[in-house]
Amino acid sequence: MKENMIAMKLISALSIALSIAACSGGGSATPTPTPTPTPAVTLFATSYENMKGQNISQLDYSGINSGQLTSAWAVGNFLGDGSAVVMVARSNSLSCYTATGIDPSCLGSAPRYIKDANRAQFEFYKISSTNTLVNTGKTVRGCLTPRKAVVADFNRDGHPDIFVACHGWDMPINGQWAFEPSRLLINDGQGNFAVSDVGAKDYNADGSGFYHGASAADINGDGYPDIVLTDNFRAPGKNVTVMINQRTNPVTFVVDDTRVAGQSAGPYFSVELIDIDKDGKVDIVAAGNEQPNGNADTVILYNDGSGNFGARKTVITALPGYPSPQDFTVYDKSADERILYLGRVSGDYSSQAVQAYNLKTNTSSIVWTGDRNWVEWWLPITKNGQKGITPFANTRNSGVFIGF
Repeated sequence: MKENMIAMKLISALSIALSIAACSGGGSATPTPTPTPTPAVTLFATSYENMKGQNISQLDYSGINSGQLTSAWAVGNFLGDGSAVVMVARSNSLSCYTATGIDPSCLGSAPRYIKDANRAQFEFYKISSTNTLVNTGKTVRGCLTPRKAVVADFNRDGHPDIFVACHGWDMPINGQWAFEPSRLLINDGQGNFAVSDVGAKDYNADGSGFYHGASAADINGDGYPDIVLTDNFRAPGKNVTVMINQRTNPVTFVVDDTRVAGQSAGPYFSVELIDIDKDGKVDIVAAGNEQPNGNADTVILYNDGSGNFGARKTVITALPGYPSPQDFTVYDKSADERILYLGRVSGDYSSQAVQAYNLKTNTSSIVWTGDRNWVEWWLPITKNGQKGITPFANTRNSGVFIGF
């Protein structure tokens, strides 16, 4: 299956080996440095804003011990002291992939084949004033393969929580895809998390799936954040679905497969909830692998005002050579002109491009290309008085800034 090949490439592309930062001790005569304050963060209503609205520059991963990090990261006031804290996901399963399959010693019992030892670690670091990461000592046992982390206040207690989209092993085991549930971390306001498995239980009773993309916002107007996610092995045209927050304690969700229309056959890998048309209701932006290499048009599925999507839609112009959009950023060029920026990768993942799509004129242009390690997420920042986007981590494409 083409989507399986894409997924295999993604797990390889998303892993990065980080070097151990060197530290040296000072003598007694060395003055104690004055602690530098960490940036403040805001808890917004949508996970898109909680990722894109913090004006955080490239994150400096050089101080993190060596290991393999996935693309799942989150930022929020997780400790309750007002400061910016980043969650990163350290994989413990990437070394299990061999040229002939998965190392059998890594496999647990059927049907999920997941050992706790191979689950990722979710680690929490404060962001210093220079964007370096300082370990808080807090860790949470995660899922096997974290793909995207989203931040929202799912239980409406005023504290940022985290949902992590996960998908299990990245190749079949004994001829079957194992899948896994996603992970929900409910924060008590002091950095302690109640952790539970969450997923769309209409296909698998334990909520397991091949969850690759996710976003959170209030879809049905009850004030509680819901989740839109991609499950790449759902029926064609049903890859993008929503889970409605049941406002329970503990937090639970119920899938509603009737709310999203207008998507292509799929599979879809990237999804975001953004109020594209500025009518006060979030819309869905979704992307996978465009034709001719796949069956996923990059689409905006507009909210009809009642939490149903796709009766009205926009198909974003495909970009030859770069068929896979991974991230989206919106920018208001003027009061009535909005630009959607799409971070894309080539079919073989060797290069990338940023596409600017003018939502007023429905015209497209390429504003940047790079033959370097690909960028999963782009952060909006203001640099020297100019607004633009930059890669989320300076271990990749350090120094790249694309002005709006």
